[in-house]
Amino acid sequence: MKFWKKNNRKQSLMYLVLINLMITVSDFLFFLESKQFYVAILGIVVLNSLLLLPVFFFRNHLRLYAWLLLPVILIVPLAFACIIYYNVPINDSIVLLVINTNINEAWELLKSFVLPFLIIILVAFVIYFLLLSKVPKQISFKTSAIISLCSLFIIIIFPFFDGNQSTYFKR
Repeated sequence: MKFWKKNNRKQSLMYLVLINLMITVSDFLFFLESKQFYVAILGIVVLNSLLLLPVFFFRNHLRLYAWLLLPVILIVPLAFACIIYYNVPINDSIVLLVINTNINEAWELLKSFVLPFLIIILVAFVIYFLLLSKVPKQISFKTSAIISLCSLFIIIIFPFFDGNQSTYFKR
């Protein structure tokens, strides 16, 4: 199983993994900044496993799956902006705030942050579309099954490594 092969772009899944890392890196950086190293490592592994879980079902249309991640990519600049300007990771309250905000309220909130926010949006989309163009259209049955099963295994064993006793799985 080759994840990175320079001469054969069709065999490379690294571009999809990089798109997934692009989605999860904001939370990772927030937890590193707040010195919660264990949560940062565990979080990025579990979130990437969740994002790689459907690879088996999209093995013949992997680029379509990468396109389906576009709505999540739209939230990436907002996640970075929340961490940079307000020192808070993105959560359901912030998403609801954005959904329920009209143009005037948004302009009032972001008035002084428009240029940096637009730069973050531009950089995120350029990176996303560059990676998207290199995602293979399909991968083999065996490779996709291994990736999805490993992801499922990580998600199943996650509660044993989670230090928070109030999670869905109590030891």
